[in-house]
Amino acid sequence: MSQSVKDVPWLKRLFNSVKSVFSLTAGMSIALDARGWPMNSIASIGKKAIYDKTTSGAQALLGAALIDRHVQIMVTVNETFAAGNGAATSFGIGETGTATKFKSGLNSGTAAAQTFYQGTLSAGKEMLVTGTAATGTGAGGIDVSVVAVPLSS
Repeated sequence: MSQSVKDVPWLKRLFNSVKSVFSLTAGMSIALDARGWPMNSIASIGKKAIYDKTTSGAQALLGAALIDRHVQIMVTVNETFAAGNGAATSFGIGETGTATKFKSGLNSGTAAAQTFYQGTLSAGKEMLVTGTAATGTGAGGIDVSVVAVPLSS
């Protein structure tokens, strides 16, 4: 159901809901992230990224926030994992300081297969996807989507 911008009562309810969820009060200082967005704003609530067989090292998927967040992570295989004459790509999903907090050794699956993970992304930590690139004719890639919900204010 879409709402018209002219639907002032609906806009007031939406605004009050956002204020409540993020515990916003008049005159409060708001910490900004590197992009200049409020750290506990909608900018930190969700993201999607694609990682292919050449992905190597830690990749930041979701920026840090001032509060702990519950994360729901959906991984879709976009290229079937195979070792070929080398090694398949391998991925870990975690946070700054604990690269495999949510999943380690993600290195198998066929295209379009989906898996789900969840947990708490700690305050002040980025969500990371860490890859070990395929070697030889190895293959494997993933799409990762995450939704993060603040646990406290």
